[in-house]
Amino acid sequence: PNNKGVLKVNPDEKVIVVNDFFKKCLELGSAGKVVQHLAKQGIRRKQYTNRNGKVVGGGPYYKQPVMNVLTDKVYLGMIVHNGQAYPGQHEAIVEEDLFMQVQDLIRRNSETRTNALAQEEHVFLLQGLARCGKCGSFMTPKWSSGRGGVRNFYYCCTRQSHSMGTECTTPYVPAGTIENFVVEQISAWAKDREEI
Repeated sequence: PNNKGVLKVNPDEKVIVVNDFFKKCLELGSAGKVVQHLAKQGIRRKQYTNRNGKVVGGGPYYKQPVMNVLTDKVYLGMIVHNGQAYPGQHEAIVEEDLFMQVQDLIRRNSETRTNALAQEEHVFLLQGLARCGKCGSFMTPKWSSGRGGVRNFYYCCTRQSHSMGTECTTPYVPAGTIENFVVEQISAWAKDREEI
């Protein structure tokens, strides 16, 4: 009541943010591993009741919400407005050195991972069309480099990918196999007057 609009630290949540997000990210090496750690610990997103009386949140952490926490300067005691960070009136709960180490790790990880090259080498015919048979989420294109630099192309369940396998366990599907099957079926139907 005395400091309206000023963020106040929740001691219990501070421990989770520092230990289970920032320190674990450095220990495990990626935001994706943090997602798996949080799932194992039973740590879920904050649940609250909105103005309409509806209960919101409480679900599992996916990769993007974890990235949002790991890159949020509010934990440094800053307030960001129009892309510019300013000193806030609230207490910092993450030390600057720890925060910067995590930012460096995230940057290094992002530099080694891009799908742009895959899009040039392989046209994913079923992008935006294929869905996971287990959970119904869209299947998204992925690629990896195999032995001798040969690239392998896949479709991956978005829920499986975002939850790092904690919410769906559908394995990657080889792109060539599923695309060839679909093309063969369409070709067969195109030659069948009854099907047409």
